[in-house]
Amino acid sequence: LQAGDYAVSYLAQTGRDEFTRFNVAGATELSMDKFNYAAVSALSAPSVVRQKPKEKLEIRFSGVTASPCIRVEEPVTQERKGRAFVILPKLAAKEGQLCAQMLSNFELRVRLDGSEDLPPGHYLIHVRSAHGKALNHVFEAERYGGSSQQ
Repeated sequence: LQAGDYAVSYLAQTGRDEFTRFNVAGATELSMDKFNYAAVSALSAPSVVRQKPKEKLEIRFSGVTASPCIRVEEPVTQERKGRAFVILPKLAAKEGQLCAQMLSNFELRVRLDGSEDLPPGHYLIHVRSAHGKALNHVFEAERYGGSSQQ
């Protein structure tokens, strides 16, 4: 997307059209990515969430690194921006190992900071990936023990 203000329209459970506004800022770096991110190829998260009080939502994501001597930094960097959870799987080198160039698989589980006691509504999980790419998943939070419909 070009830098600027945008709006997304969606049909709410009430049957009414609703929309959310967001801003895309211009690039601040000359390179595609500010950090080296893992090549993430899969994201697993629920489509509907009915959490117990104080419970964090857990997601899983997986992909590959170019060498077994490269790992995803833990804890994984996270940012909460309104109704969006931004996951930044930054890469780090494992120290003191001889390394061959060969693909190495990884899978991580992450509990989302700020996901406890979410008000009913739609939320976005955005997982950055290598080369300016990302995986996105939208889920709906409902009241624990029932539907968000009144």
